[in-house]
Amino acid sequence: MNIRKSVLALLRVGMGALFLLAGTSKGADIEKFEEEIRLYYIVPVMGVPFVAAVIIAFETVAGLAFVVGKGVREAASALSALCACFLVVLLVRIVGGVPGECGCWGGMMTETIGPAAVARDGIFLVICITIGREERIPGLHV
Repeated sequence: MNIRKSVLALLRVGMGALFLLAGTSKGADIEKFEEEIRLYYIVPVMGVPFVAAVIIAFETVAGLAFVVGKGVREAASALSALCACFLVVLLVRIVGGVPGECGCWGGMMTETIGPAAVARDGIFLVICITIGREERIPGLHV
């Protein structure tokens, strides 16, 4: 295994562990996570439980896929889409001057919406895209 593949494997497992931890932390206190989603004011109140469940499922299942190395392309696509959407939502809140916590880590820790959260999410997005691009499709030599 060359250094590039080793670094990508380490990033994949590390990102997987982060998303797995974030998803399970949100699931452990789903009421708090639902409240964080409500405070974004972009999901109708009746849709909040569904959106919370989908985000938790995406993070947990895709994070686990990254850790075990199965379904990595699909997991990378799901996590890239999640990061991209969240990046837009963060930027809208910052531009709109709506302060608050991002809710990224569930009950594990708090993080204020701001440039640091945007930078972190942007880095996560780039890593997920890179991991997805590096996963080869069997039989396809592109």
